[in-house]
Amino acid sequence: MIGRWRRLGASGLLALGLVSVLRPAAGAQATATPCYQQCPQVNGWLARRAMTALDNDGFRIGWSSSRRSALWVAYELRPEADRREVDPRPKGYTVDVRTRPAVRSESYRGSGFDRGHLAANGTVSRFFGPVAQQLAMHMSNIAPQTPRLNRGVWQRLEMAEIDVWLAGAQRVWVVTGPLWPRRPAQLSGGLPVPDGFYRIWVRERHGRAPTVTAFRVPQIVCGDEPPRYFRVPVADIALAAGLDFGPLEQLDEPELTAAERLAMDALPLRYARDFQKTPKPNGCTR
Repeated sequence: MIGRWRRLGASGLLALGLVSVLRPAAGAQATATPCYQQCPQVNGWLARRAMTALDNDGFRIGWSSSRRSALWVAYELRPEADRREVDPRPKGYTVDVRTRPAVRSESYRGSGFDRGHLAANGTVSRFFGPVAQQLAMHMSNIAPQTPRLNRGVWQRLEMAEIDVWLAGAQRVWVVTGPLWPRRPAQLSGGLPVPDGFYRIWVRERHGRAPTVTAFRVPQIVCGDEPPRYFRVPVADIALAAGLDFGPLEQLDEPELTAAERLAMDALPLRYARDFQKTPKPNGCTR
């Protein structure tokens, strides 16, 4: 699957209806960027339509109406903003009225896919509060994920963002989103299904230059793999997604330290019981 992304290349992905210009949603207020220096843009002149910026408390979404999906979601985490508590999860998913055509939760019924958060619900609540948490339940922040991905390695990456990467840092910038095959499968109502996802962290620590670490995870995983197995160069993600991530692409990408590998490997499956109930792909031991 990863090989297919690489063979397709940026130009092929750009021709699939991805977008090039970031425009604010109608009536949106200008806000300080939650991205590291600049938010992602689509590479090249082949992109056909404009990307809409959906600003929310604490996080920003780069929305593509042609994909009916976020191309990226970005936010910044600071230790002093950590409330160290998560509000009760809101009930149900909500339509984001800023998006056209609207994406509805009902498209997922009976599909076998989870409604996967891009900006994690718990992280948004913990750092940006209950109002932001409700906005994170908008379908604009949701993408189809296999249960093994959503409840396994993706959830552990969300935990590592705070428990490992933010520990000892001044701040961490996060940008995350889907990756698309040439001809995506569709859920009911024509909602396309990505064949993987990426997550990029820029970490700033006292007395050190910022560094960047990136992960690319396919839809089909056992789910209990160590997150470090999915570490890739940022350039691989930029090519697969057809996105220009700006200055973060020039940052140093150091190898994970032994302490970081151990800390990430030790992260638990937060929803272990739910994880065990999910269908097990061939070759997986549990």
